[in-house]
Amino acid sequence: MLLWLLAFFWGANGWFQSCGFPPVAKSLSYWFSNSERGTKWSIWSTSHQIGVFSSVALSGLIIGKLGWMGAFYVPAIICIITGIWLFNRLRDKPQSLGLPDIEKYNNEPVKVEVADEQANVSYLQIFKKHILCNPIIWMLAIAYTFVYIIRFGTEDWLVKYLVEVKHNTLPIASAKLSTLALVGSAGAIMAGVISDKLCKGNRTPVNIVFLILLVASLYAFAINPANNVFLEILDYVFAALIGVFTAGPQMLIGGLCAVESSSKRVASASIGFTGIFGYIGAALSASGTGYFVDKFGWNGAISFWMIATVICVVICIILYIFEQMRKKKAQA
Repeated sequence: MLLWLLAFFWGANGWFQSCGFPPVAKSLSYWFSNSERGTKWSIWSTSHQIGVFSSVALSGLIIGKLGWMGAFYVPAIICIITGIWLFNRLRDKPQSLGLPDIEKYNNEPVKVEVADEQANVSYLQIFKKHILCNPIIWMLAIAYTFVYIIRFGTEDWLVKYLVEVKHNTLPIASAKLSTLALVGSAGAIMAGVISDKLCKGNRTPVNIVFLILLVASLYAFAINPANNVFLEILDYVFAALIGVFTAGPQMLIGGLCAVESSSKRVASASIGFTGIFGYIGAALSASGTGYFVDKFGWNGAISFWMIATVICVVICIILYIFEQMRKKKAQA
């Protein structure tokens, strides 16, 4: 009975934590325009890595001072205080304060969705039009499935791979994996800045380039010899590059691209929609990687991740062509 009770509250904990992401995404879509949203969004997305690092460091300190129960109470209190502060300070959107739409303020093109809001179209109609019947959202969601196969495949299995294939000690394997997580946050920021500054708000080319480089990084990591002390240092570099080129598409495809391809009114729902496919990818990653390791060895697992990346590249190329066709049609 106590086990099921623990499982319930553990699940509820994950449920309530996941509720924090979509509302913030919606706020970012209202307060930052297309030319700057990628940079701001990418900085915000590093909260995952910063949170993990901070929680590990803070929990150790708290347990030493207050015991293990304190590791639950103190972070919860910090979250409550932060939530109250945001409730008091965060505003719905610029229009609620009598300010103009952020695109108008920055002299940028205003999306057609504004006409929907002015026509008082219902939320359900907008949800159906901009999510359920939106082919771009569906392509992004499917691509996000394969991004999560790569993300959770490398994050969950890389240590075991290094120990069994390259015969690293557990501390060394963990150190290599840590570079993937820590440097990965820089990849998210890089993708956001590049898509803003160089691609003028066009995210898809950045996804394509990052994913191609991800395939190269996975291959280089796999073929790098394990019996050479000097070349082994490259494992840290390749692991970091895997983190960089995974974090960029993860931040863009399932987050920023989904929001910008739908209406601001359903920004939270679009994040939730792609997020569902992301967790499907996480489940496929766990079962798929295990299956390929059993059937074909670790080379099978590496091939599984690389094939998932290639499929994601193909989807993004199709998406880019579709976006260009839409733009030409709109201009005509």
